Amino acid sequence: MMQHKTFRRDRLEGLLWMLFSAGGMLTAFVLPVHILLNNVAPGLGLLSPRAISYDSVSGTLGTVLFGIPIFKLYFLAVIAGAVYHGMHRIRFILYEMGFKNQHLGVMVFEHLIDAAIILPAAFYLLLA
Repeated sequence: MMQHKTFRRDRLEGLLWMLFSAGGMLTAFVLPVHILLNNVAPGLGLLSPRAISYDSVSGTLGTVLFGIPIFKLYFLAVIAGAVYHGMHRIRFILYEMGFKNQHLGVMVFEHLIDAAIILPAAFYLLLA
């Protein structure tokens, strides 16, 4: 009589892959716009360098933008999505480099780095 192996379903794995995909999509669509507006447009003369200067952004514009809760959440989503997506990729690179036997250690390392970057950003953006 043949016995079938039963596999444990990891319900958390699907959620983590969804966050990975969302972070990658957000990063792929939003970060190029930020790079264009902050770095390329002033060099091409499409945007005044004064518009994105430190004094301008930290002054009235920064106060207005960071006073809007939805902007804070948007900015946090961009940061968290990029960090989580990047660290998830590094995790699987480490697996391919031979650390697959240390699955728990690599996963803990990934999430500690995620937390070390995302939590201070969240604190600064949402509470400061």
